[in-house]
Amino acid sequence: MKIICLMHADIEQPGTISEWARERGHRMETVHLHRGDRIGGTGGERDMLLVMGGPMNIDEDDRYPWLAPEKEAISGAVASGRLVVGICLGAQLVADVLGSEVSVNRYREIGWFPVDFTDEATRMFPGLPRRNVVFHWHGDSFSLPAGAGLLASSEGTPCQAFHHGGHVFAFQFHMEVSRDMVASFTSTFGNDLHPDRFVQDRERILSEEEHYSRNRELIFSMMDAMVRMNWE
Repeated sequence: MKIICLMHADIEQPGTISEWARERGHRMETVHLHRGDRIGGTGGERDMLLVMGGPMNIDEDDRYPWLAPEKEAISGAVASGRLVVGICLGAQLVADVLGSEVSVNRYREIGWFPVDFTDEATRMFPGLPRRNVVFHWHGDSFSLPAGAGLLASSEGTPCQAFHHGGHVFAFQFHMEVSRDMVASFTSTFGNDLHPDRFVQDRERILSEEEHYSRNRELIFSMMDAMVRMNWE
């Protein structure tokens, strides 16, 4: 399988999803939109479109002219029935394409906080716990698109993840991060770390070492399940 990965910033990489792809024998083709790469086709029927995060907002088309063609590419992949996975900004773009409202969230969520998975999520992803601590770095969020199924929520964000039609998945949070990625987040976006209800300080974020292996295990299992649901 070929995975077409749309990136918006060097810092927001596919992380452990790249490890999963290598271990499963999939090929990842990365499109660096922020470097001027052009979006070609979004793959064939049995390919995956992976849309990563970034510091921009979904409506900054004038500042980031690649946003409009990216939304068209996501829309085309969704309509064709391809497997689409969006993370953080990528999830917001998927939500927007599906007609959902994307807006400033009541709370910023930055750091390690739990999300609660729904009954639907645990049915779709065997072995998924009811609650898991994941990494967050967002100020915007989305409403649940029409026809979508809610997969996860948190105290600070009612809609943290959803699926649409069993082939489109959106995750506001990050399960794919490595230690190096989290350290880069805190260095690059350190100005975001103003004290708030769901904002941890840099020291707390970097100290929570216990979550990486569990999230790596879960993202591998979830990616396997998404592929299995669509192509096996």
